[in-house]
Amino acid sequence: MKQIIKTKYGNARINSNGYYIISTRKEGNFEKYLHRLIYEEHYGEIPKGYFVHHKNENKLDNRIENLELVSHAEHTSLHAKGKSYWLGRKHTEETKEKIRKAHTLSYATIAKRGKDKNNKQKYSIKYRGKYIKHSVNIPTLLEWFAKHYPTTILKITGAVL
Repeated sequence: MKQIIKTKYGNARINSNGYYIISTRKEGNFEKYLHRLIYEEHYGEIPKGYFVHHKNENKLDNRIENLELVSHAEHTSLHAKGKSYWLGRKHTEETKEKIRKAHTLSYATIAKRGKDKNNKQKYSIKYRGKYIKHSVNIPTLLEWFAKHYPTTILKITGAVL
């Protein structure tokens, strides 16, 4: 059941983001955020690029003493506090590579790469345009690849086998 409250701006319901929005067409307030209307009533128009922030982070607590005007940057910073992905520092190249390996579905291929000094067929894995591992033994190559690139699909063509 949707929670509806009566306000002087019209009836308000909780939207999918957890904020009260006006759900009646009273005085042109339809679909406006209740906390913004309350702030504007007390302090005037909200400048472009500014947000009305709930100090206690309770989106339903629209008391004027709980509302403050903040810039976009301040608002982003306030909501990012304590979240590990918002640390303000850059990842090392090693960390970036680990992230890419863990979250990217990509492809690699096995290719024939000539003969070794004993005249045995040599195979290589080509990944992102570079040959990354070489061996005369395909099972060894496959085992190494599965260990180092677990989320990458390895294509083996008939020309190799």
